[in-house]
Amino acid sequence: MTKQETFQLEFENHVKEGLSTFPKFLSSKYIYDDRGDELFQQIMALPEYYLTEAEFNIVGVY
Repeated sequence: MTKQETFQLEFENHVKEGLSTFPKFLSSKYIYDDRGDELFQQIMALPEYYLTEAEFNIVGVY
């Protein structure tokens, strides 16, 4: 199996897992490098970052 095929399979499994749980989630690791992901997680936890709560409301977490 090539590196690309391995990545594709891992990505598909992560998407299936994230969309099959409650609350639903998708890893930001596919968007950011490790440092960027860490910073983004910290930003999302800030009360000023209203989008996290808005997204939770959209998917019915609250």
